[in-house]
Amino acid sequence: MAQISGSGPQGDETGSGFDLAEVMAGLRQLKPDWPPVTHVAETSSTNSDATHAAMAGAAAWSIYVADHQTAGRGRVGRSWQAPARSSLLASIVLRPPATVPHDLFGWVPLLMGMAITRALRSPEVPAGLKWPNDVVINSGEVDGLRKIAGVLSESHLNGSPVLVVGFGVNVSMTADQLPVETATSLSLLGKSQPDRGRLLVSIMAELLPLWDAWVRARGDAARVGIREEYEALSVVVGRQVRVSLPTGEELRGTGLGVDEFGHLRVATHGSERIVSAGDVVHVRF
Repeated sequence: MAQISGSGPQGDETGSGFDLAEVMAGLRQLKPDWPPVTHVAETSSTNSDATHAAMAGAAAWSIYVADHQTAGRGRVGRSWQAPARSSLLASIVLRPPATVPHDLFGWVPLLMGMAITRALRSPEVPAGLKWPNDVVINSGEVDGLRKIAGVLSESHLNGSPVLVVGFGVNVSMTADQLPVETATSLSLLGKSQPDRGRLLVSIMAELLPLWDAWVRARGDAARVGIREEYEALSVVVGRQVRVSLPTGEELRGTGLGVDEFGHLRVATHGSERIVSAGDVVHVRF
């Protein structure tokens, strides 16, 4: 698995931990025709930037990065706030081929979560996946999960399907900068001077083979071992969960895994319930 370097890039005169030339060199080692990365100091939302670009014809694998977002978005309308240059804030344009059915697109944010988890995971960063869209650090203690990254995927139609997948990773936030007590950052976990540019390349190094395998399998995540790996990385499988639904209902049960569409399977009252990402407000333990 790709690992994160702890030192900053020498060519980054701003001290922001994002050397665009170094990033492009790293990405083009993975894929020689990787499109140029767009990096700005500030924007309202990288997902909005990527969506506008995708609608105008931006190529697949185009990435939009910002040092700061003024109107960053999470799931179900939540805001995403972070001090400038303290997080990796990025969105990528993906264009699934016609061979992948639309009803399997729910796997795409899960693939991104897996890529982030793979890139972060190490003895000092025991990262795992909390369905549907969070990467968390599992301390092994009761209620010891701390969120370190989130994913927001949006689907659009512009002649053919376009997916915009946004993600944010808490990189150098201090304890008093965290949005909630149940969050953490790479710096707080002991990563000295984490580098946002190298982290982006590490994540893409994990996402690219996951995406290629998923596409080759026509979206059948089980056939290529992706579903099995996702469940192995999950902190929900085998645990008692409380799923808050938009109706106000709270579903209690045991996390069983995910189905062929990437939906959460929950055992409750002797039966199995399937919960889609669009149905859930929050998964608690």
